[in-house]
Formats: sequence, structure tokens, C-alpha cells
Amino acid sequence: MMYVFCMLIWGLNFIAVKIQGTEAALEVSLFYRSLIAFVLFYMLLKIKRLPLRKAHTNYATIIGFGICNFAVSYLLLYYGTIYSTAALVTLIFSLKAITTPIFLRIVFKTPL
Repeated sequence: MMYVFCMLIWGLNFIAVKIQGTEAALEVSLFYRSLIAFVLFYMLLKIKRLPLRKAHTNYATIIGFGICNFAVSYLLLYYGTIYSTAALVTLIFSLKAITTPIFLRIVFKTPL
């Protein structure tokens, strides 16, 4: 279910980027989409009654991962979409959703 939410929010962003044009700054648009993703994931945690473990959690790592993976990388991808076709943008966003867990497996040596 969390993967479906992730794909809905992040995997289809190319549509929003292509439609958005220049009405709003990409940074502002990214912030709103991040906020929507946070709300959806928080609702999912509450619906499924999953506990939020607070002990032994490295919040700096979580925040750093979020900033790098969901803010900086997407912002750079958004700026790249200005110069790309819609088909290439679709491929890039789709591959990002697949390659992120693979790279996490390689770097942190955790199971997929």
C-alpha cells in the first residue's frame, strides 16, 4: 500500500511538471507535493495503526535521506524535464522509483 501511495505521488509527477508550466516556482510546487505525500503517509500509518518507533531512531539520517532523495534529486529532475520530452521524463521518474531501493540495498546492505 505504501508503494502504491509512493507511485501515485512521485511516479506520476511528470504530468504535473509538464502541465505546470511557469505559473509556480518548482520549489514551491515540490514543497506542496511533499506536504501532500506526508499527509497521505501519515493517514496510512494511522489507518493501519502502525507504531512510530521513537527509541533508537536516527532522525538525522531520516531527514538527510528525505532531503536528498525527495527534495534535491526531484528538484534537479524537474529542472531537467524542462529540456526533455514527456516520454523521457516518464522513463526517468519510473526508473527513480525502482533504482532508489536498489541503491539503498547496495549502500546500506539491507534487504530489498
